[in-house]
Amino acid sequence: YAAGGNSTVFIYNDRPGVLADITQILAVEGINIEDIRSPHNSEKQRSIAIVKTDREVSDAIITQIEEKIGSEASFQVSL
Repeated sequence: YAAGGNSTVFIYNDRPGVLADITQILAVEGINIEDIRSPHNSEKQRSIAIVKTDREVSDAIITQIEEKIGSEASFQVSL
């Protein structure tokens, strides 16, 4: 995983289909995923999705994903 580029992070309660929801919304918007990581805390049933994309993800798209997956927090980092 190369740190450079655009990465968006979502923190959420783990359940089936969350990663599919994230990737589907990005695909519809024409944003290519270059890498995705999803560390999971089994004890708390919480996950973090770290999605590296070929370009920045707009605030509107981040909000759309947050609402769809019930994200507790999200942010984007561009290096």
